Amino acid sequence: MMASFKAQNLLKHVGAGAEEPYQHAIRAYWAILLLESELRVQLDVVDSGIWNQDDKVPLPNSRRAWQFDIDTGSPESTNTSPADSIISAAELPQNDRTQSFFLAEISMRRMLHRCNTAIRKDSHGEIVYAPSIALELELQLDEWYDYLPHVVHFQKLQVNDLSDDNNVLYAEPLGIFLRVQYYCCKLSIYWPAIYQSIQYGTATPEVFQHCERFFSAYTQLMPSILISIQNCIVNRWTLYSTIFMSSLAVTKASQTRCIRTHCLVDWSCFMFGIYVVCR
Repeated sequence: MMASFKAQNLLKHVGAGAEEPYQHAIRAYWAILLLESELRVQLDVVDSGIWNQDDKVPLPNSRRAWQFDIDTGSPESTNTSPADSIISAAELPQNDRTQSFFLAEISMRRMLHRCNTAIRKDSHGEIVYAPSIALELELQLDEWYDYLPHVVHFQKLQVNDLSDDNNVLYAEPLGIFLRVQYYCCKLSIYWPAIYQSIQYGTATPEVFQHCERFFSAYTQLMPSILISIQNCIVNRWTLYSTIFMSSLAVTKASQTRCIRTHCLVDWSCFMFGIYVVCR
């Protein structure tokens, strides 16, 4: 929260004419926005208002972004200085990959933000689920996937891909993290269908179909997120919070009678996802 306020104030006082300090402020703003958005998806934290500036702040330039690998971030690598990990302007392929990743991540967060704020409440304060809005959000998500640059593109998972020895699960670390975000977005899109079914103890056939999509996204998320934990050191603790909160939601949903009765879920595949998490 304090970092968010400081970043917003910094942008107000650092003029665009101060090129390097201004770029630092921009990168700090977007890094904090991504982190706060990650926390707000999982936890009920206070809104700092950082999203009020997202359409006014330029997108970050990653020409001097830092690139860390597992060895650099491990306790054993105490002799490596941060300056050694700065990407030079000559390293265009890696620079393009970093730039593409951050832009893809920002656009994903914008979709998640729309998803989390597009829920309507009725006069009694109850959440009203709109299936047509959910389908439109998923369409936008798939369009985002289709436009991903090759350097950060990932392969979608099918049920048959969920095995330890399948190479589809393993890819470039940035691509794996984006795949995690992709399925997290699907969970967020269809969570209101689950919530409404739990709240009322019943739902329409269309809503139950969307509940099925929620379970499907969870079983596809878990293998990717566990691999991402091994590679994305800086995101590790937020990934753990995602596992914890999403697994709680899925467990509660699976124990709801109307959902278990009316949802055509492959419960063996679903239990495999739980098994992967608990292993």
